[in-house]
Amino acid sequence: MDTARTWRRRFAADRVGGLIDRPRSGRPPVHGAAVRAEVVALAARCRGRVMPSV
Repeated sequence: MDTARTWRRRFAADRVGGLIDRPRSGRPPVHGAAVRAEVVALAARCRGRVMPSV
């Protein structure tokens, strides 16, 4: 199905609430939201720097 049509239908039916991502099939995330936020914060602090190789 066309992605744009899907989003338009969801918006028409549920307004902004219909645009929230729905659960996806597949393996669940290994790490929670706290770990993800920590990684994003670290990446933001290190932006533009060259990270040493391991």
